[in-house]
Amino acid sequence: MKLVVSRTFRLLRQREFVEKRLRRSHIFIALRHHDGSSSVGATSDASVGAQFAREMQVKVLNRQRKFQVPAGELLTFAEQLVPLVSNLASNKITEEIVVVLVSDRKISAIHQQFMAIAGATDVITFQHGEIVVSVETAARQAAEYKTDLFHELRLYIAHGFLHLAGYDDHSEEGFREMAKLQNELVERVEK
Repeated sequence: MKLVVSRTFRLLRQREFVEKRLRRSHIFIALRHHDGSSSVGATSDASVGAQFAREMQVKVLNRQRKFQVPAGELLTFAEQLVPLVSNLASNKITEEIVVVLVSDRKISAIHQQFMAIAGATDVITFQHGEIVVSVETAARQAAEYKTDLFHELRLYIAHGFLHLAGYDDHSEEGFREMAKLQNELVERVEK
């Protein structure tokens, strides 16, 4: 019972926090997606998007110990993504994005708790601005695709940003579009 109460309280507090930020911004509109769901989105005014991108804060937190990762370089990468993804966004992206690097064990627990799916996954994105990335999964995928861990982590971060921007990979078409965009974003920032 304690877990349910504290989780419900935390979700209510997050909702209040988001609503408070939205009221302050004065630039949101309601969007209806093809699947019937709705969300809050930003206006398409480029100057508003550029201003919002300048105000956005990004953090990268390393909460795993198995792999040494260049958290500072990942932060720089994520900060460079902000204006690029803001220009693609159909949703208003939260003002604060936290990328949390975790173990397979931790992401498995999050996967089960919030999506009722057992096992590790690469990245889970919460619309309040948290992107949870499994470093262990990234290392396995990097070996499988013959890339390096840092490149794979950048792909996962770009993928999370695209989810925050309103992109969805539940359909084959959405999956292909996101894969193409995340690769383009990583390539663009790497130049």
